[in-house]
Amino acid sequence: MGFELGAASMAAIIVLGPLMVGLGVMAALTWPDIAVTPMLIVLGAGAVILPVLLYPVSYTMWQALDIAMRPVSVDDFDLLEPSDESSDA
Repeated sequence: MGFELGAASMAAIIVLGPLMVGLGVMAALTWPDIAVTPMLIVLGAGAVILPVLLYPVSYTMWQALDIAMRPVSVDDFDLLEPSDESSDA
């Protein structure tokens, strides 16, 4: 559960960043008469499309960050005893 929460948080950061930059750029370009309808259409489409497109990237970035914070060790793996292998046959 904790890993998925981290991946979802990373996805939110990756998606909200470009949306906020886009909002700022569009507001700056149309200042003082801000074009609300085109802004809602473009940013709304981005809010729907970006999470779908960037989820694999955000999941991979969180995996890399998780491994960097908590490196893999031998203790993370279950080692099979020789008697365990023979009982499966």
